[in-house]
Amino acid sequence: MARPVIAEMVVVGGGAIGASIAYRLAQSGVGVTLVERRFPGGGISGASFSWVNSFDKKPQAYHLFNVRGIGEHWALAAELGSHDLLHLDGALSWGVPEGAPGASPAGSNAGPGPAVPNAGSAAPAGRSATSTSTSTPTPAAGGSVPYKGQNTDVGYGKLAAKVNATRTNGYLVEEITPDEAMELEPDLVIDRDSVPVVYLKPMEGWLDTAALAHRLVTAAARRYGLRLLQGVSVHGVTRSGGQITGVRLSDGTEIAADMVINAAGPDGGRLAAMAGGLLPIQNSIGINLVTSPVATQLRRVVHAGAFQLRPEASTRVMVGGQSIDGTLVPGDPFALDDPRALAELAGAARVMPALRGASFEGARIGLRAIPADGLSAIGPDPLVGGLYHAITHSGATLCALVGRLACADLLGANPPELEPFRPARFATQATRTGHAGSDE
Repeated sequence: MARPVIAEMVVVGGGAIGASIAYRLAQSGVGVTLVERRFPGGGISGASFSWVNSFDKKPQAYHLFNVRGIGEHWALAAELGSHDLLHLDGALSWGVPEGAPGASPAGSNAGPGPAVPNAGSAAPAGRSATSTSTSTPTPAAGGSVPYKGQNTDVGYGKLAAKVNATRTNGYLVEEITPDEAMELEPDLVIDRDSVPVVYLKPMEGWLDTAALAHRLVTAAARRYGLRLLQGVSVHGVTRSGGQITGVRLSDGTEIAADMVINAAGPDGGRLAAMAGGLLPIQNSIGINLVTSPVATQLRRVVHAGAFQLRPEASTRVMVGGQSIDGTLVPGDPFALDDPRALAELAGAARVMPALRGASFEGARIGLRAIPADGLSAIGPDPLVGGLYHAITHSGATLCALVGRLACADLLGANPPELEPFRPARFATQATRTGHAGSDE
């Protein structure tokens, strides 16, 4: 039986996920207020490496969900006129022998970043190019669960095993020679003696995630009447009985709503607890570094052993910092000439000589929002009415799809694609924790 259409909704969080949901709801005629404490795309959407992919994602339901997410981007780009933000030119990956220079940056901790449950603060999107350091976000106190990134295992055998497992799900991965890879990306240098094969994943690429969030919000406001409240955060909820009836903002404003949609990313666990709901989240700190302009024509995402590269605006290059993540200390400053950053740059320059002589202009540090079991959490809260969660890792890949499906779900369609990802699964795995009153 279809649920009745809900007339007024508040979306909390203006990253790519929240912006996509708000856009689709407003487009459907729903009265939507979007609450964003910074600006659209100003949190983890602006700090992410934004690799669009479904490589080595498990289980199969989550893999297929991400594959659908890639396809949904093409439809949204056609509708929104945002092809300039979508760069699905493919991705290149290769493994290296254990102990080889590309296995991990010198002096780095090759482990992934610490995960912090229910962090109470969204991460800064980045920092000024004129600054020399930035600070890691300071999360709420608590235990941690390690986050395992997709590019942790970089040896030949482990990467080949991942490729074979991903291919069994019908995912296209081609084997090409180093020379063929360098023909595709002339700025790369790949050692033919140590790299026997390069994997080309033609479906993949990267997304200008923060810019997409901004464009979605702008379109929803101009075309469909969305109301954006930025510079404020949710400090409490209002309720009637067991039903959430609205939110209380940091400036004292109260907004009534038939449904509050939690798209707050790394702050989602705090919002759920504040409302008396259930959403266990482990937030993992991550860093990405942006170079000064260099002479490059790089088009694709590149995973060269432990090093990750992708194009960035105005001939800059983004260097993924997974090897640094595990060394970050919440609240500590991070200088652009930190030895860990310089080791990343030196290693990346072995693969891409154009980076020799470059420096880092920016460090984008954020908190990855990862539900406790690693899968998306999309649907009604299992404990309290009037609260709907839309929290997931892989937001760059999934944002367009989650926007469409969550909108359909909220309007009563109950899309079957969301069944494996319902937050109700947590009700049998954990007990409720956190503050359940109407104020934080």
